[in-house]
Amino acid sequence: MRKITALLGVTAMLTILPATPALAEGAIVAKDGLCFGALPDGNGGFTDIYFEGTATSRTNKSWTTITCHFSLDPAIIPSGNLKASGFVCSTGAGMTTDSRLNISPGGRAVLTCRSPA
Repeated sequence: MRKITALLGVTAMLTILPATPALAEGAIVAKDGLCFGALPDGNGGFTDIYFEGTATSRTNKSWTTITCHFSLDPAIIPSGNLKASGFVCSTGAGMTTDSRLNISPGGRAVLTCRSPA
């Protein structure tokens, strides 16, 4: 049930983001220990394929950092490394574009988002 609620939250966030394609397509939401990511297309954009993983959060005096780890479904594993950065991400402390997503050909992905605390 928690996953369904979080997925509905992702959908809600995607509907309120600006209409700029790069922002809307790259939205990644991390909440309640769950992360949702969009698969990069290799050309600087994102596909409409979403996946979920687990999130850890760290906050120091000035930054909140969310790190998400994903194990992709074999059906969507890329043949090479995929990377994306500078897309809109929610850390719970606010929206940021200080973000990176790295996906390996083995199906592992790591997302990092950082925003002022």
